[in-house]
Amino acid sequence: MWRSRRRVPGRSRGQRDSSEGALAFRVYWSGSGCSARLLINHGPDKKNRTGVLPGIVGRFVGEGRRVLRSEVTTHRFAGAGASLVVHESGNRCGPDVVLLHGAQDLPLSFDPVLEACPEWHVWRPELRGHGASEHPGSYTLAQFVADLHILIERFVDAPVVLIGHSLGGHVSARYASLFPERVRALALLDGLGPPRGPDDRQDEGRRREARRRIDELARPALGDEGGKGQRAPLASVEVAARKLLSNNPGLGLARATALAEAATEPCDDGVRWRFDQRIHSLWTSFSQDENESHWRAIRCPVLMVTGDRALEYWTKRRPHLYDPDRYEAELRRREGLFVRAGSRVIANAGHMLHYDAPGAVAECLDAFVGAALRDAPSTK
Repeated sequence: MWRSRRRVPGRSRGQRDSSEGALAFRVYWSGSGCSARLLINHGPDKKNRTGVLPGIVGRFVGEGRRVLRSEVTTHRFAGAGASLVVHESGNRCGPDVVLLHGAQDLPLSFDPVLEACPEWHVWRPELRGHGASEHPGSYTLAQFVADLHILIERFVDAPVVLIGHSLGGHVSARYASLFPERVRALALLDGLGPPRGPDDRQDEGRRREARRRIDELARPALGDEGGKGQRAPLASVEVAARKLLSNNPGLGLARATALAEAATEPCDDGVRWRFDQRIHSLWTSFSQDENESHWRAIRCPVLMVTGDRALEYWTKRRPHLYDPDRYEAELRRREGLFVRAGSRVIANAGHMLHYDAPGAVAECLDAFVGAALRDAPSTK
């Protein structure tokens, strides 16, 4: 039986469209064998033909293996009041994995991780306010979750594995709580926010954190960064790369330069980052108590991944939180809030785990996804 794992309005099940210029093709595959055939549309004046084109199919079908592969395909779709972009890649017959990047990051940064996990069928959105997705100026956790819900409902039939880093972890966890039937497993890469301080449940701690967030939101308008959600321009891509490298020495110059090229765009005074500074308003749209209520409702397998240097990141702007013993206890407490959770600490890695140790991150994620698939019945 020919089946599709992607929903496209107006298309029958079992079809996937891609187009380039005047040539369009639909790829059909078998859910059991993942063999492929093509429907070639040569234009309105010529008939459709079904067949196999070795020059095209050779790029998709792995030699000696019954899998259907593709290069990265970019889709634009309507999110919750914003036009968004998602990148599709990997093994079209593999498990559907939706990977959400963090704030002020981009999907490209996970390339080294995904290169070690070629069996996944990966969907990587550029979150609202980032990159080629629209920068609407309105950023609440509910809107990010709605964007994710639209993506999954539109493009994927089977339950997905969700992987979220930082902001992406918050979005993924909230979605897993609200739509449990659509999530097979959840991996959180330092994705649960900063540790609670000793007084964070008290009024003083809450006011302090609220004031810090308001200061962050006001800084662009009060400083030298302009009032339109942009930081001050940088002189060149090279300067942007050096800035990335200074904050993330584990990147290396080549990766830092590649990321800087993708994360910036030209402007009158050099280049500027391709994300909206106003995204930080989202942190005022929910509370940690609200988060924890949702975490308790998640029933799928959960993996919490942290770096052994993550506390340094969280306390850079919150020095009052620096207490390694309390931090370790907080991680154990959070793990206990989930029904089915495990944890992994990555050596020599901070908050940006995939920058510092992509190989180790890929290894633990691949093992987790494999175990989740073995433990759950197939839905394909």
